[in-house]
Amino acid sequence: MHGKRNDHIVRAVFGLHLAEAEVFNHGAAKESPYRCLMGPRLIKHLAPGVMSFLGRHQKKALVHRSSKRSASVPNTRLYLRT
Repeated sequence: MHGKRNDHIVRAVFGLHLAEAEVFNHGAAKESPYRCLMGPRLIKHLAPGVMSFLGRHQKKALVHRSSKRSASVPNTRLYLRT
């Protein structure tokens, strides 16, 4: 299900009857192992200069990722942690 948003994946697996809170919780649970596995390795996979760019624009990026994307707050923190 690569490229699909968590809410689409959760509803495809568990059905359309779930409340938004349940969909969010299942999506967050799905992402948690990925964050644990990828967190320590993330910096090795970033293009040169990305961490300094994010450091300069952290507050702006947090607002953008949290409000415009389906990424949860823990994912946002993973991307922006230095």
